[in-house]
Amino acid sequence: MRRNTPLDLNRLQALNEALGIPLAIHDGADSTDEQYRHLIARGIAKITYASALAEAAAQRIHANARQDTRADYTSLLRDVRDAVSAETEHVITLLGAAGRAEEVSKTARVWHEVEHCIVYNSKNLGDSEVEQMMARGRASLSTIPGVRRVFTGRTLRPDAPYRYCWLVRFASPAVVTSYRDHPTHVAFADTQFRPQAANRISIDFEALE
Repeated sequence: MRRNTPLDLNRLQALNEALGIPLAIHDGADSTDEQYRHLIARGIAKITYASALAEAAAQRIHANARQDTRADYTSLLRDVRDAVSAETEHVITLLGAAGRAEEVSKTARVWHEVEHCIVYNSKNLGDSEVEQMMARGRASLSTIPGVRRVFTGRTLRPDAPYRYCWLVRFASPAVVTSYRDHPTHVAFADTQFRPQAANRISIDFEALE
């Protein structure tokens, strides 16, 4: 259910004027339609809406359960897709994105993905310690703008020249430099990865498809 969530629109306006960058709201699904319009007018460029879509699905399931208390799994999910689709269509129209596909396709840059590949060995760390280090890296590096996916792996061949790998997918070649210089990457690479991976090869590959 939509709620009239208290919003400090004057503060948002001041932030927008001071920062001059697109702003985002995480989980803004409790706002009313009129509040969305005020948010967009004051610089909000991204609104996370997943919880509202989940609520639309849940309401449809609850309605199905009330209609038939002995409904099976398939019956409970009846019309859930339509409910989510209707809510999606509503919010796309509300946020001013409906009917703009052609406009966006003419002005937006097409993703030209790059795979940042590193193979390496570690002399000082065992498998469990390397896995812990890579888990920390996945969590932090995946937050860097332009990073689409972070994969870490270990070879299946015990006699392979390199035991571990990183595969970091970038949205475009421009991300190679911004990722390299990003404080999050620099901090992780300098303090956790490079000291343990002196024997490594790093190559960037662009997609040919």
